[in-house]
Amino acid sequence: RFLAPAAADLAAALQDGLQQARIDFDSVRTYATPRRLAVLISGVAESQRDLEQEKRGPSAQIAFDGDGKPTKAAIGFARGSGVDPSELVIRDTDQGAYVYAVIRQHGKPTAEVLGDVCKAAIGKLGFPKSMRWGSGDMRFARPLRWIVALFGEIVISFTVEDVVSGRMTRGHRFLSSGELAIPTASDYLRVLEAGYVVADMEKRKE
Repeated sequence: RFLAPAAADLAAALQDGLQQARIDFDSVRTYATPRRLAVLISGVAESQRDLEQEKRGPSAQIAFDGDGKPTKAAIGFARGSGVDPSELVIRDTDQGAYVYAVIRQHGKPTAEVLGDVCKAAIGKLGFPKSMRWGSGDMRFARPLRWIVALFGEIVISFTVEDVVSGRMTRGHRFLSSGELAIPTASDYLRVLEAGYVVADMEKRKE
């Protein structure tokens, strides 16, 4: 009875994480069995969107002297904003003229960002009943055994309670033996079915 809500919560946490990380995506599907929670996200962008934002500083009167040169206030504001004083711009506002720093941040490759997104999403999961195990502090419905994290064919590496993510999963507890390698994220369902697992809850009901 924990599975459907937990799968939905995991999907929501991942979507929220991707949005905050400025990574575009298309569709989201969730899968769950008594041994696994899974989210398959399609159309994930190769990199973050570039970020451009304006940060307001001191008034233009304080930021520049009579000769138009930047004062200590402007220089300190520019340094704190990560720009050169010569890059500061003046904007007219309802309160008068103020200087602004235009901050541009180029997006990183998605594969470099997803580890933090995935780890944070797992950490947000809660259950009506949860447990700790070993010497760790994490609480979960059951002990965490393995993590699969793939962006296409790339393994997204991170660690949760000494469990390191990878591309290896496990099939049916009795009908399948050993670990199963998932070549790419889109192969997830096919590999599981080869291991006698129907991950789609609705399909399993049928």
